[in-house]
Amino acid sequence: DDLFRDFDPLNRKKVNRTHAERALARLGAPLSPGELAAIFARWSAGDGTFRYNEFSDFMDKVFTRKGLETNPDAKLHNPMEGKSLHPFGGKESESESSALRETLDACTAFVTSRGVIVKDFFH
Repeated sequence: DDLFRDFDPLNRKKVNRTHAERALARLGAPLSPGELAAIFARWSAGDGTFRYNEFSDFMDKVFTRKGLETNPDAKLHNPMEGKSLHPFGGKESESESSALRETLDACTAFVTSRGVIVKDFFH
């Protein structure tokens, strides 16, 4: 919700498309026109506005666990448990390794700048 509050002074929990695009751009993750269209199609209020409260709730369900602040040692469900991250079972290519390193570096910089503590999930 915090991303969108600057664009919703009346706290209606929805903003116009231009404001939604600006708020999403603050995330620092470039979204293609197709990705933006899919996001707006899913969370459109039907009147040209974007229901950011429902979008934020969905993102919270996907990327967070309620109550983790009060119970930081809680067991987290690993949706990839027992699955191979590489669909072909082989070693990733150099370009995949490079892309992974860049992504991890970007995530680390973002998390560090926000002061978030992340559990080691990938080892």
